[in-house]
Amino acid sequence: MRAALRVVALVAVVVSMPVVGATVEASHGDTCYEETDGIVTKSGGWTNPGPFASVHGGTYIYTDVADEYIEWAVPAGSASWKLIAYTGPNLGTHAVYVDGVLFASVDHYSPDYVYQVVVAEGTWSTGSGHTVKLFVTNNKNASSTGYYANGDALCVSGAAPTPTPTPTPTATPTPAPPTPTPTATPVPTPTPSSLIDARCITRYEDISDPRVYQGGSWFTDFAGYNQYASNDKVAYSGTVGDRLDIRVVGQDAVRVGSVSGPDEGFVWVVLNHNTTLGFFDNYSATLTPWRSTWLNLPDRKEHTVSVYVEGSKNASSTDVWVTVDYMEFIGDCWLHERDQLKVGKSQDLAIYAFGLFLLGGIWVYQLWGRRW
Repeated sequence: MRAALRVVALVAVVVSMPVVGATVEASHGDTCYEETDGIVTKSGGWTNPGPFASVHGGTYIYTDVADEYIEWAVPAGSASWKLIAYTGPNLGTHAVYVDGVLFASVDHYSPDYVYQVVVAEGTWSTGSGHTVKLFVTNNKNASSTGYYANGDALCVSGAAPTPTPTPTPTATPTPAPPTPTPTATPVPTPTPSSLIDARCITRYEDISDPRVYQGGSWFTDFAGYNQYASNDKVAYSGTVGDRLDIRVVGQDAVRVGSVSGPDEGFVWVVLNHNTTLGFFDNYSATLTPWRSTWLNLPDRKEHTVSVYVEGSKNASSTDVWVTVDYMEFIGDCWLHERDQLKVGKSQDLAIYAFGLFLLGGIWVYQLWGRRW
């Protein structure tokens, strides 16, 4: 099993506690569930520092250990929700799941401590219960000094009261008019990727390409996946924080080729180690080769583009592995146009020179023919 390859590192950390007296935001909803409420389940790596007046309800929990989580199981009847936490200079970027599906990656960093902040919010159907989970990752804003997360409260607002229906007399049924046939809305035909000039695409193959920087412990010897690879080899890792870096310049967009599977997590594509370009769910019930959509780069300057093991996954997946087959970049097409122009000019010059040679031959023949 691939899970046997993962090495777990235990790191001692010094906890930086929040500062009393920082900004506190206002209340947030009709009903709030604290981190100690009976509807809450959480992993065992959280710390409860005791009473603290600035946070919601006077208590909170915190951790900087990846893969820890806290989850609220909200009963039916609410229409919207807000996740409450504090932000600060040593807080990380963490994942929020709603009903087991990734809802957002939330940056908890701020230059100063701010309490009772709505770090994520949304709406849902009122007919059933729902879950909201905060999942701790090993990501952070480049300005942050740490990876801490905190669980404070989840506040929900109830649905509007349903009005009592007024009885109405039964009307005599009348024939209904014929239902008009709706006019179909034309759907624009997507531009197939085959229209992109293949000469404009640069491919980097997993970690066998010397231009790919390997951050962390990546493996390449998993035959079950390699048989689906474009170059008979993939790179894979299940260690949060591992990454593959590629430095590029003059490129417009990037896409990732992979092999999805039953133990795969989310694939995160990050620009310059601090900006998320996009993420993709790499889970599938069976091994399947695939590639992502194109992700646009902000400009054609020099950038570092990375694939990260972030530690989040689909609820159906059995693990958080990230598999990379290749990364492709598109750009610098003007170089190919310039080369084509050079070829065209060379061909024109060759034809011109050959014509001059023929004319010279005819002139020499006529000149010497007259003498003889």
